[in-house]
Order: sequence, then structure tokens, then C-alpha cells
Amino acid sequence: MSSKEVLSAFQKELSIYSPEQLRSIPEAGVWSIGQMYDHLIVVAHEYLDNVSVCSQAKEESFLEKTPAG
Repeated sequence: MSSKEVLSAFQKELSIYSPEQLRSIPEAGVWSIGQMYDHLIVVAHEYLDNVSVCSQAKEESFLEKTPAG
């Protein structure tokens, strides 16, 4: 599945929720379903941008993977 297909699938899944369900925050400190989907889509774009940069690198990296990696 391509990255665009994955993001389209996320967006299609949103149609099963009403606007009220997407905005509802069940308890303090918990994200709404809409916030969760927004986060997944934004982070997916960020990761895909990084994958693109890495795939176009001309030099091989000999560094260890970082804790965040």
C-alpha cells in the first residue's frame, strides 16, 4: 500500500464518526478521536518526508541509530 493510499484509508475511516464523536473528549488528559486522527496523519507525513530524504542520500551513514530512531 502506498503512502497516499494509507493516508486516504485514514481519511475514509473518519466518515464512520459523527462530528460530535470526533470532538468528544471522554475525560481530562485524553485526546478526542479527531485529535488522534489528526496526529496520526501529521506524523505520517513527517515520517514519509524523512524516508524520502534518507532514500535520496548520496552517502552511507555509519552512525548508530539514536534512541528516538
